[in-house]
Amino acid sequence: MPVRSALVMLLIATFFSFPGTALSWETGNQPPSPADLPIRSLPQDFTLLDAQGNNIYPPASRTEARPAVLWFWSIYDHSCEEGFLSLRAFQERFGEENLKVLAINEDTQTDVSRIRRFLERFENFRGKIAHPVLFDQKGEILQTLGLPGSSAVILVDEEGEIRAYYPGFDLAAEADLALALERVFPEVDPDGKDKAVPLGRQKFVTVAGTAPLCGFFEAGIWRKGFTGNNDIFLELEKARDLAEREAFRNTVIKSLEMLDISLLSRNREDICVDERGIHLARDPLKTSDPVGNLIARISYPDYFRTLREEERILANEVFINRTVHVLLDSFAGLLDSLGYTRTPSSIRLIFPNPDPVNQRDFISVLTGQSMFVARLENPASDAAQTIEVFTSPVNLAEEIASMDFGDLNVFVENVTPESMDIEIWK
Repeated sequence: MPVRSALVMLLIATFFSFPGTALSWETGNQPPSPADLPIRSLPQDFTLLDAQGNNIYPPASRTEARPAVLWFWSIYDHSCEEGFLSLRAFQERFGEENLKVLAINEDTQTDVSRIRRFLERFENFRGKIAHPVLFDQKGEILQTLGLPGSSAVILVDEEGEIRAYYPGFDLAAEADLALALERVFPEVDPDGKDKAVPLGRQKFVTVAGTAPLCGFFEAGIWRKGFTGNNDIFLELEKARDLAEREAFRNTVIKSLEMLDISLLSRNREDICVDERGIHLARDPLKTSDPVGNLIARISYPDYFRTLREEERILANEVFINRTVHVLLDSFAGLLDSLGYTRTPSSIRLIFPNPDPVNQRDFISVLTGQSMFVARLENPASDAAQTIEVFTSPVNLAEEIASMDFGDLNVFVENVTPESMDIEIWK
């Protein structure tokens, strides 16, 4: 049974795919204006059929008083599956009591039974559709609004006035719609807490995280864990958690790069278990390097909002693909408070009493515990070491003084903008 379950999960996971290329964009580009449409508000005198054959009023009807997102879609648009996932995330985040979401199908030449089969297939593989799906079978709404194609997204307020219009539901439109909704509901936080979204620069990035399934395989199929565990679901949970953590780490790295900061980052160890059979794929959030040390100081919800997350299993690895809303100015404020600079400092570490072993051990601890190291240079002619850091020399000296070097006694002296003396005693 576990093997059969694993096969089913692998087939389901590979049935749908997600974009593999990391994307980022500025949301400052203004999307098409509602003025581009021939009308500025929705008519109030029409209803549409839902998937169960019920008549549904559109927003701004006699009984509605809440903003709404209307998505006009087609089963022939390859982005429609991602659109359903995004709308579900919006509905969950802002609450059904606050936001009405409607998916209006515009396949006027397609039998409704075929569209229903598509919806059933989607729910079987990708989860329940929480918002109404309506059918504009005669294309009347599309024609009334003057939409240029069968796919479009509009945001309307409580009065039925169109506040935003996007000609398609791509990643850029999704990001701009998210910002528009955050302005409509500034008090709604992804965690359900009353917390306004900070103003300032905001970016959207797509990141990925991966982690291997560990254990014994036969003909490419997972059979059991190294510890004798036969539960594929338990192993998947371990790998999934590590993949999500790597996605978080990559979000931080991309956010740093947007602020012109490139910290030293160690590669993950390609190992599943140690000699005792313990799952050992390196925890990306606890890796001893400058990126990992910074992550230990970061609260994810304060600076990052997951807009969408997709999971896939391929070649015995769990892949997480995540679209993240980065509150860039808030993140930059955190870095400023921690002493980061946008321009790296190149500092020469001078060892008055050079000992190759002590020097090596000192550098190892420094790169493992520092938050600021960007790059090391190893000169061949003398015992000095040039180091590049995204902080001031004074801050680096204070950080070194606070580090635990084990049986090494380390003293920092003669700190200048270009160099510092490092005394090391065993």
